[in-house]
Amino acid sequence: MKDFNEYLITKLFEAMNLRVRELELILSPRLLKILKEIKHKIADDLLDRHVEGSRDTKMTFVDLGADPGTVSFIQSNKVPDLIEPELVHGEYHPEQGVETDKYGREVKVMKGGYYDYIQNYKNPWISDAGHVIDLHDQQFKSKDHPVWSKFRAETTIGRFVNTIFPKKYVANMKRADLDKMDKPEDVESFVNMFIATVEAHSKILKFVDGEQIKHYYSSDRYAKAGGTLGGSCMNSPSKGKYLEIYVNNPDTVRMLVLYPEDVRDKIIGRALVWKLDEPNGRTYMDRIYTANDSDQYLFIEYAKTKGWLYKSSQAYGWEYDIVDGQSGSRKRVPMKVQMKSDVDYAYWPYFDTFQFYKAKTGVGTNDGDNVERDDNWYYMVDPSGGYNNY
Repeated sequence: MKDFNEYLITKLFEAMNLRVRELELILSPRLLKILKEIKHKIADDLLDRHVEGSRDTKMTFVDLGADPGTVSFIQSNKVPDLIEPELVHGEYHPEQGVETDKYGREVKVMKGGYYDYIQNYKNPWISDAGHVIDLHDQQFKSKDHPVWSKFRAETTIGRFVNTIFPKKYVANMKRADLDKMDKPEDVESFVNMFIATVEAHSKILKFVDGEQIKHYYSSDRYAKAGGTLGGSCMNSPSKGKYLEIYVNNPDTVRMLVLYPEDVRDKIIGRALVWKLDEPNGRTYMDRIYTANDSDQYLFIEYAKTKGWLYKSSQAYGWEYDIVDGQSGSRKRVPMKVQMKSDVDYAYWPYFDTFQFYKAKTGVGTNDGDNVERDDNWYYMVDPSGGYNNY
């Protein structure tokens, strides 16, 4: 039924022969918040354009992008496809019918429906005079409205400024000239201010290594201790001594940590990131631990943008498919990591993926099917800091 309704909507808009090319510049609530904090002439101009309502921009419903220096937007000519038809073309009336099921019983089913046609209707998207849809309406402030999730593209904040204000602002100004101004008026200084302000108010992913891995494994460094992060068997401050193998191999293993908004000394997520010896040249993101389940997707999307391998299921164990961020394939992938050889630590961590480790050679692997069962291989699944012989 949903697909049929969408089909009707599509045909309806095609029949209306929409000719929207430019609309108002609408900025998201969180982007407005960022711009209001920036003391810059470009920020002031963007805020003014948002308020004044001139239908003269080819991009609208602008939001923060995936990276601090980007914004996302929708092309103005795509907006009518996402506006509820009831706003422009009457109310949709579903129609019911009756069918007989296999047991001979009569059951009600949906048979489609129709739209009320407004008398003397004039397409509000074509004429400025008839433009009755207020894009500043409260409904469009909801992040759940499709204008904030569908048909979207991204661009750098600098390119966005030059598109909205073509040739209005110089690329950069001399430091001496900037220091004399109450508010700068060049693109470069605005981009720098924008990135700094976004980073100050956003969740941020950052790499740490060496002793910093031990530092952020500890539950004392968690801004929130829920989810898998709070349930990790290695998060006790007393278990820092178990993590020396990570500290001792910064060229092989780092950790990606997630800071919450406005906090830069405590985390809400972490994942070990390995430089692989096999497949050679590839990078693998290990199990993701987060206080909020939804934040797992921040790590996964980051891994995709980097073309990494990552775990298909965020659970411990070696018998899981691996997703390739480059090709999108999902399958079992034998992997090896090379750490410093012949080091016998007093304590060992619980390994989520590379659970087979040969201390003599420093090789760790997830290829349990092809590991020889002898005393040279450790099976790294003891949360008390030891190991078992495989």
